[in-house]
Amino acid sequence: MIADFSALAVDLVELIRALELERAAQLAHAARRDAQRAHFEDRQQTVHALTLAIAAAKMQRTKLFDAVAALPPAEQSRARHAVDDICRVLFDEQIASMVTRKRQLSRPAR
Repeated sequence: MIADFSALAVDLVELIRALELERAAQLAHAARRDAQRAHFEDRQQTVHALTLAIAAAKMQRTKLFDAVAALPPAEQSRARHAVDDICRVLFDEQIASMVTRKRQLSRPAR
């Protein structure tokens, strides 16, 4: 919408000079509605992308634990501890961050 401000302003100036104030107001309101709609659609796309990223991160995290489960029983305990640390550093913080961001974006605008 910001890139459209100059074009919109030119149209508004022409309407104001022609004393077509009602049409100028209608144009401004229509532009605002379009900007709000575009903003909402962008937020929805971002929420969807975050949902997919969260699911992918959880799936990769699960793959690591599946690899641990495939190890010989004697090695599983040590490997599970190491994978817990890896997941905490790599996945858990990122997943929590994405969930927080998604929650913020999903809140209705006030």
